[in-house]
Amino acid sequence: MSTAARTPRLTAVPRSEERVTPLELLTQCTALMAADATWGELAKGVLVLGLMWWSWSATPG
Repeated sequence: MSTAARTPRLTAVPRSEERVTPLELLTQCTALMAADATWGELAKGVLVLGLMWWSWSATPG
């Protein structure tokens, strides 16, 4: 096995002009829940919605 440093597969790219709208986030979250209609996926979607709500409410306007 090689001990050489690997380059990461995913890298963060700063985006200053582009912003995600709340509607896009809601659409992605509902798509997450609709991809596999099980109770587990519904719970995962509700968790994601709760985290988004918490982060928006904690951010000063």
